[in-house]
Amino acid sequence: GVKGGDYAASTRSAARASAASQAQADPLTADDAQNTLSEEFASVVRSPQVELSGWGEAIEQVDMAKASGKDVAMPAFRPIGILHQRYVLMEGEDSLVVLDPRAARERILYEKLTGHEQRTSQGLLVPLLLELDPRDAELLMRERMALAAAGIELDDFGGSTIQVSALPACLDLDDPREFISEVIDALLHESVQGAQRFALERTARICAKRAAIGMVPRLDEVPGLLKALFSCEMPYATAAGKPTLSESSLSEIERRFR
Repeated sequence: GVKGGDYAASTRSAARASAASQAQADPLTADDAQNTLSEEFASVVRSPQVELSGWGEAIEQVDMAKASGKDVAMPAFRPIGILHQRYVLMEGEDSLVVLDPRAARERILYEKLTGHEQRTSQGLLVPLLLELDPRDAELLMRERMALAAAGIELDDFGGSTIQVSALPACLDLDDPREFISEVIDALLHESVQGAQRFALERTARICAKRAAIGMVPRLDEVPGLLKALFSCEMPYATAAGKPTLSESSLSEIERRFR
């Protein structure tokens, strides 16, 4: 799990300084920001993957920065390498930080898909045709407006075939057919209460997770990824509660070699 206390402690003073120095008013009230963050934190504390110790300080940091109208302060991490083409190793002020770039991208995409800014769709050069079970095709057509709100545009192509004409512009997909097939399968068949099956938050969570799969990190892309991550409402975990960062303090590392 993530030890949030060490990480929060290393960034908290920077967040306080940033918050105190800003006079711009946020369009959200402090209560609105607290409500939004509380919903996100609820998903974190329900996840067995996350160790809760120290997360209170991290949430306090996020709440303070957002309520004052600023993004969460980004710590001064120095990327030093890639581990097994999967994780990014970074040097903190007095720690070793491991970044999961897939989890980071998942959080970034989720917030783009559910944020207050207008969502845009990217039309496909060649629309995709998907042959489905007749009942599944009928259900998707009934919920096409809900999917369009997330940037997925569908049309009835006749029989049990649907045409996918556009996908969310922010996803930047290499294989849109595989992506939309997996998303539709998850929307239709993963267990969920009926009324929530096509809710924007659920659709965005599934889209963000599928779009982040297979991401291979590059050191030159890490600064931009971190900047986007720390512009999020909750940079420390995905919407499902999976950590984006893990930290080992220098003192903890030194103890292992005694």
